Amino acid sequence: MNDGYSHWIKDARGWWLRYSDGTWPMGNTGAFHWEKVNGRWWAFGAEGYLSTGWIYDTLYQGWFYMDENQGMLTGWQFINGKWYYLNSNQDGSAGIMYSKRRTPDGWYVKEDGSWDEEAGR
Repeated sequence: MNDGYSHWIKDARGWWLRYSDGTWPMGNTGAFHWEKVNGRWWAFGAEGYLSTGWIYDTLYQGWFYMDENQGMLTGWQFINGKWYYLNSNQDGSAGIMYSKRRTPDGWYVKEDGSWDEEAGR
């Protein structure tokens, strides 16, 4: 991170991070610029604004959930009335939503990533 210091700014379009030199992180079409700030990962879109909610990153080929206050979420998360497992491994795939497979603790998640209550362990 370009820190000499950076700070968050909110305008009519949303949140963005301005570096001390006046520049800001920007992603590419379909891919995001990832920045670690105070120990949390944040994704920025092509125009430099903070991305929130479900995002699909073409570079990582996966779905992530970005919380406006916490950044990238990991582990089990209750989102819009459903449970999802977002990879918690710090191996370069953290935050990617599990889909059509078992989670590390043995539960099955459906194609949309939501926990399959009927599948059991």
